[in-house]
Amino acid sequence: MTQTTKTEYTGDTLLKYDPPVINELTSTKKVKKDQAPVQANPQQWLVDYLDQIFPPKKSNDGTFDYIQHASTASASRSDIIALEEQLDHLLKEKKARATGICPIRAELFDDCFNEIIRQVAVDCTERATLLIDIRNEIQETISGYKKQYESITAHGIRGAIHREQNKNNLIKENEKLEADIKAFEDKIADLKKRMADADANDIADQNAKRKEHSDKLAQLQADNAALRKKLEDFLVSPVVIDDKPPAKK
Repeated sequence: MTQTTKTEYTGDTLLKYDPPVINELTSTKKVKKDQAPVQANPQQWLVDYLDQIFPPKKSNDGTFDYIQHASTASASRSDIIALEEQLDHLLKEKKARATGICPIRAELFDDCFNEIIRQVAVDCTERATLLIDIRNEIQETISGYKKQYESITAHGIRGAIHREQNKNNLIKENEKLEADIKAFEDKIADLKKRMADADANDIADQNAKRKEHSDKLAQLQADNAALRKKLEDFLVSPVVIDDKPPAKK
């Protein structure tokens, strides 16, 4: 029987974590002997995978060291709705700007994307790895854009009197950035389409296997019924005994 573990959204992150447990490897005091032993986690491989992506949280209450791993629980529809509501709540609570450059909004959406990666990883680590590559690519691109933006802004302040002279260069650079953004959006759209096609193929394969199994079962049942009918007919038919003596040679 699978044990259900209660998970939670902690106050400082949208990434879902399991409740903290005692870290026996680093605790300064021994766990009480009468405490129930921790059962082996059949999903330890998933815990290890998530730990590589999202380092576990560590804390100490003065007695024990605690460790808190990213949750291995699958996401239900209600979990996704709760994530959306929590994101909206934090955007309002932290007064994130709806438009323009906003570090608070960027951080919250990055945190939300990490939770989506966690949800996907529970069902398919390969798909999660693809999302991680997308996330890293986005972060690198945004970081590059930030550096370029800061450089352009500083240059604009220092060279305000030369703004008209540099206008054409800035327009070309802006066009290049827009082209890069468009190319990256196309890449994301292509990856999403490939993921959707892969999901559709998986569903089609599963349906085909179910139909094949159902057809085989129906055929076996029909064959069994036919054999049973033959056996019943054989058992109820009269047996003819030939009493004639064999012919003399």
